Amino acid sequence: QGRLHEEQLRGRLAWSLECLRAQVDDGAGDAGRVLGRWIAAHDGERPFFWFTNLIECHSPYLPPQPYNDLGPLDRVRAGEDARRHLSFQGVLQTCLGGLELDADALERMRHLYGRSIRYMDDWLANLLDRLEGRGLLDDTLLVVTSDHGENLGEGGLIAHALSLDDRLIRVPLIATGPGARRLGEMHSLVGLPHALGAATEVPSSPWNGAPGSEWPAVAQFEPPVLREDPRAAETIERWGLGEEELWRLTTPFTCAT
Repeated sequence: QGRLHEEQLRGRLAWSLECLRAQVDDGAGDAGRVLGRWIAAHDGERPFFWFTNLIECHSPYLPPQPYNDLGPLDRVRAGEDARRHLSFQGVLQTCLGGLELDADALERMRHLYGRSIRYMDDWLANLLDRLEGRGLLDDTLLVVTSDHGENLGEGGLIAHALSLDDRLIRVPLIATGPGARRLGEMHSLVGLPHALGAATEVPSSPWNGAPGSEWPAVAQFEPPVLREDPRAAETIERWGLGEEELWRLTTPFTCAT
């Protein structure tokens, strides 16, 4: 994503060429190779803990081929959609109504978001096959979750800015293996470290006594700029927006479930 913000012609051409080729990902390939080496070298005796953070489903939703199955011209167009709407500024401006997202661009985003999810499905299947091939899967507690979801045009919103809709905060939590049932009472990721410690019978950790199922699940969104910051009003004026958009840009959100 490094070239997403390039404004010079050379940088924009390099970005378009990368989108046309659709041969790179956001790190899943490298992460899979690292885990593959660890699995191959594991002796089957020592306990291990791996945390893998993948961002393939994060904007700008540009998976590599064959998952990016658009034609060459639409791959370039998707890259331009990302440049226009999925930079930090582009997301905010689009969500505030200062930048119109046309139907074709939105359809490309939704399609490639789905294809990015398929890429993650296949990546996870490959990891499970490797663990099973080494006889490690049955003795491993595997947890799959996400930090947030995405808006894809609903209510004029994209990505995960200026919103605490259920589309963003109702994330998947899938667990299998020894101790997985102990995660069944959770309803917030705040409790995940404590639940993992209990499931794996770690006697003491900094998360012992973490909020349990009796606590409400709370999600928060901090605005990118505060109302008293002069940049807020300057930005809204530059974008040709008004007082309501200024309020939306600078208001923190809290959601308790």
